[in-house]
This record gives sequence, C-alpha cells and structure tokens, in this order.
Amino acid sequence: MANGLKTRWIIGGLLFLSLAANLFLGGWLFGSDAFRAPHAGERGAFFEAFNDKAAALPEPERAVVKEVLARHQPGLKKQMKRIMKSRDAIDRMYKRKNYSRGEAEERFNQLQEQSITMQQMAQAMMLDLADMLPPSKRAAFMERPKDMRGRGEEFRAKPKPKAKAPTPSVTETPPADQTGSPSDPAR
Repeated sequence: MANGLKTRWIIGGLLFLSLAANLFLGGWLFGSDAFRAPHAGERGAFFEAFNDKAAALPEPERAVVKEVLARHQPGLKKQMKRIMKSRDAIDRMYKRKNYSRGEAEERFNQLQEQSITMQQMAQAMMLDLADMLPPSKRAAFMERPKDMRGRGEEFRAKPKPKAKAPTPSVTETPPADQTGSPSDPAR
C-alpha cells in the first residue's frame, strides 16, 4: 500500500513538473518574435512610414511617391537581407571555438561596407522623393516619423548651459557690521 501511494506521488509530481514546463515553454514561444506581429508587416518600418505618409497625399503626389518607393524598395530589401546575413555570420563566428580576430575584422569591414551601401541607397531614394514633390509638400513629407525622432539624441552635442552667477562660499568671511568690524558671534 505504501509503495503504491509513493508511486502515485511520484507520477503526480512528474505530471505537475511536465505541466509547469509546458506552460513555461508555451509562454516563451507565444512571447517570442515567432508569434509577434511584425512592426510594419513585410515592408518594414522604414517603408511603412513612407506608405502612411503617401496615403495622406493628394493623388498626383501619391502616385509619384508610390512609384519611387516601388523602384527603390526591392534593392533596399535585398541589401538589408545582406546586412542581416552578415550580422548573423558575426554572431556565429563569436560562438565558434576557433575565433580569429583577423576574420572578425574582415567580417566587420564587410558589414560596414554593406551598411554604407544601404545608406547610399536610402539617400538616393530620399533625394528622388524630394526632387519629385512640390515644395509645399516636401518638408512635411520628409519629416521623420515621431517614433524615430530623437533616436541618437544622446550622441548629439548638447548646448552648454549658461554660466550661473557664483554662489557665495561658506568659508567667506561674514559681512562687517555698521562700525566696520567683523560681526560679533556673541550677539
């Protein structure tokens, strides 16, 4: 009888641990990127911001913006995939036992070149958009989205605060009384 009761407790404990592990793994999986909706769908946040702004434009400008975006989007996406692939390769390289600083420098140089190319491609698109839009629409359209404003602010030079008037030090001598002699502490 005691042996059967002990077995039941062990099986019950194992079932409880299994349930706890399944709940943990389920929560981890549902909280992961696999089940999280992407920020901006397939287009990515960069293109999502431009598409949202284009939707607010009148038809002639909207068509121009969509044409420019459609022309630049495939190349930018392809370049972003190259960058992500390079970042993944760097991550894998650090995990290998035969890590080499020379290889790391080479991979970082490659990533830097890819990032510069991406930036040049994005700038070309921005310039094409600026060239195509009338001045009355250009400034508002090219303004960065609110969620992207302030990115990197911690790296910008901050204006130096204006100099404040010096505050009197505690070690300064007290002012003289009416007679010109130092204040009497006994008063």
